[in-house]
Amino acid sequence: MLKRLYRSLRRWQNCAACCLLPLLVLAACAATDGAEDDGRLEYAQWLRMKEGAGYTLCSIMDPWNEGKVMQRLVLTEEANPAADSIEGLHIRVPLQRAVCGATPHAHLAFRLGSGGRIAGLLDADYAVSDSLRRAIASGLLTDCGGAMNPDIERLAALRPDALLLSPFAGSGYGVLENRGVPIIACADYMETSPLGRAEWMRLYGRLFGCRAEADSLFAAETARYVSLQREAATTAMATRPSLLVDRMQGEAWHVPGAESYLGRLFEDAGFRYVFQKYRQAGSVALTLDEAYALGREADCWLLRTASSLSAAELRRADPRYGEFRPLQTGNVWQCNTLTTPYYDILPFAPSELLRELISIARQGQQAAADSLQYFERLH
Repeated sequence: MLKRLYRSLRRWQNCAACCLLPLLVLAACAATDGAEDDGRLEYAQWLRMKEGAGYTLCSIMDPWNEGKVMQRLVLTEEANPAADSIEGLHIRVPLQRAVCGATPHAHLAFRLGSGGRIAGLLDADYAVSDSLRRAIASGLLTDCGGAMNPDIERLAALRPDALLLSPFAGSGYGVLENRGVPIIACADYMETSPLGRAEWMRLYGRLFGCRAEADSLFAAETARYVSLQREAATTAMATRPSLLVDRMQGEAWHVPGAESYLGRLFEDAGFRYVFQKYRQAGSVALTLDEAYALGREADCWLLRTASSLSAAELRRADPRYGEFRPLQTGNVWQCNTLTTPYYDILPFAPSELLRELISIARQGQQAAADSLQYFERLH
């Protein structure tokens, strides 16, 4: 941009033009600096982060009101007059006795070597990873009840210095609000790109006192994911297997939209997603007839279940399932989320899920079971 300005000004052969040049250069530099300093990260859509003089300013954007800031955090490690005048929720870091409302954030803290800074966990019954189960069993991590029905007495006894909770559109935090404990809005689950959600680990690293470790872990995760993505991209579109996901639950067959977190993972893994025409970033509710029309001839079927399911049980659930080609060919894969740490680990380690999906996409029924941690073939 500066070169273009300079070439234009050279056409002017008078002193006035020469005097304007420094001013235009300064203006251009100021605009560039502003763009670089708006706090935008490389992948995350709903998080901004700027480093100041002894503080970190984090803006959590509102996923339901584009362009609006839902919460502004000012993170300081010690008293900092430069940060005192900044508007926002002031948090002294590292946190010492945080309570997490979801297992991924607690597991990330342990992965970063800062598990001792997490004192409690809501919905602890859903924790599956070894690190979380051991911490709960040993008493290091207190079960604080369900997210919808928290144990207020246990929470009060822990004296937490912050609650890390997931926000939801149009609702607050219920009985956890107005208790004098700062609530940090963990909107990472609303990210629609796998690396966008993973990038939030940089915020949590600053909260847990392991900034360098979190930044390094994210850099490594990005390198792994991009490498696998490029590997899968070498598969020609015409030879990519078509993919069907999930099944009827109640009155609807809910599937991820093509622009959702999982929709993008399916594409990055080298699948042709049968529900690609639904470009939503969230979930789409279909009838069985709609899913049948698009998915009956799919090459592969992925299921996320809350129990171990057999092929015979799937057929008994609805006779029409038996007409789906993947069930006939034996190319149905399930992930039992109650026995595998799918939800604990994968939000901040999407490359692990991508690796498994690539293996299934390329090898189908021949994918080696011992190389898969989350999915297993339905028998």
